[in-house]
Amino acid sequence: MRFVFRDAFGLTVREGALMNMFIRSRDGFKVEADKARVMLRAAMVVASDETGVRIEGTNSYHWVFHCKDAVVHQPDHTRRPRRRGDDGRACSGGVDI
Repeated sequence: MRFVFRDAFGLTVREGALMNMFIRSRDGFKVEADKARVMLRAAMVVASDETGVRIEGTNSYHWVFHCKDAVVHQPDHTRRPRRRGDDGRACSGGVDI
């Protein structure tokens, strides 16, 4: 993100300032992320993929779930596949790919 601000706007933004921006915008992002999760749970077909990443110094995974109407990115410390409804909420009986 620092490079986006530098290259697009000619601004030098420190990492601490970026963190403050992310913290202040968290509520707005949460609203949209919750909407995307609702669409994902209602979809008849959901595709998923994961890739290895480092999170807080540990080997972890970045999961991406998508349907025709939404995309959800989810960091996780396990490679165990997540399915709609794993969090205990109801979901439609669609197909997971």
